Amino acid sequence: MRHLRVVPDLLTRAGQPRLRLTARGRLVLALAGVIAALGVIMASAAIAAGPTPSTSTVTVAEGQTLSEIAHARLPELPVGEAVVRFQLANGLSSLEVNAGQTLVVPSGS
Repeated sequence: MRHLRVVPDLLTRAGQPRLRLTARGRLVLALAGVIAALGVIMASAAIAAGPTPSTSTVTVAEGQTLSEIAHARLPELPVGEAVVRFQLANGLSSLEVNAGQTLVVPSGS
């Protein structure tokens, strides 16, 4: 046996459909708003920071050591400190470098 059900009228008096948001729809709209706000904040921070300093690189020559490169590129620093800066800038866990390897030169200050 079939039953008839009353379906509410989805049209308002002006003849326009009424918008109904589910909990999921409200969540999606809220997340979209948060993402848009984060985008604006990140763009503003990038503009305020100004241009990024250019990074220079050096290619390791045959027989060259990290200490030699560090001393040549950062002569104002003690060799040990210069080596540590090179290691940090390039994610090196040892003093070993290979010929042909490209290293980022860290800033001296």
